[in-house]
Amino acid sequence: GLPGRRERSASLLPIMAGDASIRDADVRRQPLRGGHETILVVDDEASIRYYLETFLPSLGYTVLSAQDGQEASEIFREKGQDVDLVLMDITLPRKSGREAARAIRKIRAGMKIVFTSGYPADLIRERQLLDDGEVLLLKPLTPTDLAGTVRAVLDGEAVN
Repeated sequence: GLPGRRERSASLLPIMAGDASIRDADVRRQPLRGGHETILVVDDEASIRYYLETFLPSLGYTVLSAQDGQEASEIFREKGQDVDLVLMDITLPRKSGREAARAIRKIRAGMKIVFTSGYPADLIRERQLLDDGEVLLLKPLTPTDLAGTVRAVLDGEAVN
């Protein structure tokens, strides 16, 4: 009785698990696209900065980071010629994301900026926290959305 049952279940489970993971890999897994550009990351939450400082270099990017809008403006004033994209939270101390973006674009018009926020998109629109036409990525920042949006903006592709 028991030895045979244990054997049967042991032989079935790995096959089922293997089939499921192969199927999931085919359907969902597309390699994350990276690049060699430099990204200025701006977020007042240390854990999010750490995630971005770890994840983006794993895709090949160089990362500079700032913890508030004022520091972002200062870093951009010093090293802006090397920055290809700014990834910045909307709500920041010492200078909002919107104000920092305007300061950055005074230094370099047309600078590519992706804003991030934990607030819902309709609240951001309602409170006019962003200028029209800005690219917004909602938190939590998933690796797929983050990698895809960063690459699309760097490549000049339309982002929804």
